[in-house]
Amino acid sequence: LRPGMPGPLYGLASVLEDTGRYADALAAIAELLRAQPDHLQGRIKEALLLARTGRPAEAETRIRAVIQRAPDQAEAHYVLGLALEDQADLAGAAQAFGQAIRLEPGHIGALAHQQTVLSRLGRREEAERVRAAHREALARSRVEERVRGPRQRGVDAFNRQDYAAALVEFETIAREDPKDAQAPLYMGSALIALGRMEEARAALRRSLGLEARNERAYMELGRLEALENRLDEAVAAFRRAIEINPEFPEPHYFLAAVLMAQGNSAGARAEQSRFEELKARSPVSAMELSGNAPGSPR
Repeated sequence: LRPGMPGPLYGLASVLEDTGRYADALAAIAELLRAQPDHLQGRIKEALLLARTGRPAEAETRIRAVIQRAPDQAEAHYVLGLALEDQADLAGAAQAFGQAIRLEPGHIGALAHQQTVLSRLGRREEAERVRAAHREALARSRVEERVRGPRQRGVDAFNRQDYAAALVEFETIAREDPKDAQAPLYMGSALIALGRMEEARAALRRSLGLEARNERAYMELGRLEALENRLDEAVAAFRRAIEINPEFPEPHYFLAAVLMAQGNSAGARAEQSRFEELKARSPVSAMELSGNAPGSPR
């Protein structure tokens, strides 16, 4: 229905990859990149698929270009590690996997490969530490399986704007898994909708304490500050969300509204234009919070 639309093409490539159809997945990514050459996650996926289809040198070239553009992407460093490991550059692979782990300590793939690479390099003490971290990451993934039901019910309740019911489900997740950064994020959003602002602020701060580079938590914090007429603080929060993820449309939308309220009409127009540009690229966000999209009840 919408040929060349990035979101469905990326989703299709991901499903094809997960079912082992790497060549078909690579074809879907190629179609995506023809439509949007600067699609960051598409470029990372392309390099990963090149590595998985026996083309590690090409994968290395492509992913190094991505890292130069976006050095804070843990998945990009992981893919670089895979490409270097396949080319028998174990020291380079260990460095790349290590960087992925520094950026995302629970990255299961990077932890799994790093312990193997370090063992092959004879760095046994480091390998054992990584092995322990890998076990912990796997344990966390099992916790995620346990909270899958409450998470689905919570998201469903949130999306139908039953914020009280959503809050109950996400509080359950937070008790079951105190390290889950998304649960307090959704709690904060639900509490904003319920008018419980101080509790919302505490929940969002908890989310940021668990995941400092959480653009959605900063966006929600910005909304909270704006609703309480703390406009300078709102601007700072929205700008931080944009700094973390420049391709996330919604913070630009809310920032435009706050700048207009501050009398900065030129800045507001620039942010609205940027929002419309980004939204046109991907009309449906992968995980859009209900009530945050333009035109939704707030």
